[in-house]
Amino acid sequence: MKRLFIFLALAVLLTAVATTALAQQSIELSSANGYTWKAKDVGQDTSLDPAKPDYNDADWTVVEVPADLSPDVVGENTNFWYRLTGLKIPADWPKDRYLILRDFNVDDNDSTYFNGQLIGSTQGWNVPRKYIIMPELVNWTGTNTIAIFGSQGVGGSGISQTAPVLEPGPTDSAVITITTTDAKGRGIAGIPITIKVGGQTIETLSETTTLVVTDVPIGSGTIEATSQPWVGTVKPEGPQPITLKGGQAISITFTVEPYVYRVVKADKPMKMDGNLTEEEWGGAMAMVVDQPRQLAAVGGGVTPDDCSAVVRWKWDENYIYVAAEITDDVPRVNTHTTPDDGNLWQGDGIETYLQLDPYDPKRADYLRDRNYQWTIGVGDPPQWKVFRDVVGDVTIASGGIPDWQPDHMAVVLMPKGRKPGYIVEARFPWTGFPDVNKNLIPPKEGTEGAIGLAVNDTDEEGSSTRENQIMWNGYGDLWTNPAHFTPCIWAGPPVTVVPGDVNGDGKLTIADVTVALGFAVGKGTPTSAQLAAADINKNGKIDIPDVVKILRAAVGIEKL
Repeated sequence: MKRLFIFLALAVLLTAVATTALAQQSIELSSANGYTWKAKDVGQDTSLDPAKPDYNDADWTVVEVPADLSPDVVGENTNFWYRLTGLKIPADWPKDRYLILRDFNVDDNDSTYFNGQLIGSTQGWNVPRKYIIMPELVNWTGTNTIAIFGSQGVGGSGISQTAPVLEPGPTDSAVITITTTDAKGRGIAGIPITIKVGGQTIETLSETTTLVVTDVPIGSGTIEATSQPWVGTVKPEGPQPITLKGGQAISITFTVEPYVYRVVKADKPMKMDGNLTEEEWGGAMAMVVDQPRQLAAVGGGVTPDDCSAVVRWKWDENYIYVAAEITDDVPRVNTHTTPDDGNLWQGDGIETYLQLDPYDPKRADYLRDRNYQWTIGVGDPPQWKVFRDVVGDVTIASGGIPDWQPDHMAVVLMPKGRKPGYIVEARFPWTGFPDVNKNLIPPKEGTEGAIGLAVNDTDEEGSSTRENQIMWNGYGDLWTNPAHFTPCIWAGPPVTVVPGDVNGDGKLTIADVTVALGFAVGKGTPTSAQLAAADINKNGKIDIPDVVKILRAAVGIEKL
């Protein structure tokens, strides 16, 4: 019995030692543990200088972490910073492994920096953060600085729930950081990423900032970024070999030739009657929404016959125009039909998104004078509204936007002989956008902007709730995140093209067939001129039926 007691006591002691050793592998960076945090309300200032390790924060307020910063330190509708300086990394932590900063909140949103470098951003006041710190960012023998830039609306603010925890990465998995950028170094979101390692497959999407994929199995495998017609063409193509060791973090970079939508200028007055004539809409690029990822943006996902779309845009000095052909097996179900109803999105209709200045992949919040959601509900009668996540709804009844008139919008059912659905043809005056920056309207020809598209779908007659939403680029957050808009150019009037002349040499030959076939099988992304020349069947894309027609024309069997 005595031996058993000694054995149990020894077991308890060993467990305690092991637990202590394990606890030393993570550090809670709380005020209670002796870490000195400072904070400051900086109003609308967005300078990133406080992220720098040598920034002078001598006049900042020492604060408790975790604790609510409001109202003593941080006010309402403002920005603020935290800084923690003099942070030393335990000498026994392995210097070849990445670190994890995790399990803290920032009310409302944050961008977090380590030694001056951005390590992650999160929206949501109570979302637990988890950021990866690459080993090359760490000062292993000196001191380190954590700086957190926060934005605050109303109510509580700051690290109010739990303090950040710092720890080394685990030895049984690895991390991959993935960057997808264009020639200007701008991040490109929406590129499918497939990682295959150790018999497991991880699928995700690229982000406008560096994408961090954690908990990747160790071993050898591949990583692949796949071109998408609504995002762009990726290099390098195909699976790329990778080898991962426990606790290791590797970086992969893909370059993207991004898709850019050319919003062509209307060269004559356009009548909004639901009759989408070639005379009026010829030369306008098509946004085609019929692929699985696009159809599953919000909700359970649908088939192209349930809900799909072909949408075109134009502009002139007075209006932004949209023409939407919506396939919908149960069309125009929307009970929100009054001028004061902000819930137009809770039924059949379209959401168009507009940014009046150049696309910015780092802009994760709407700017009230240039980012807009223009929503059309297609009930009877139809209605429209403008929404911005920084302001909310502006309805016709509020007096903040113009009332739609028959010469501004038409909603009609699809003509007989086509699949069930409806057509929206509408124009919105530039001057009708609330709080608009008058220096940005109308756009100047040749300048950049950004647009986006979603289609809302409800099939149950009398229902006041949306069932599904399909989106041009597959994201479900365009209503709050302009970083997921699509870059566009405010182009001049459409240029006359020779049908089938894909290579632009002014004539139709077998060489054009070869180029068109490459686009049809996914080898590259056509320019707007190439799409206009090769999209013979006018479905918004270059496909095999187009190639067949171009081939027949090139050998003299038929005319285009």
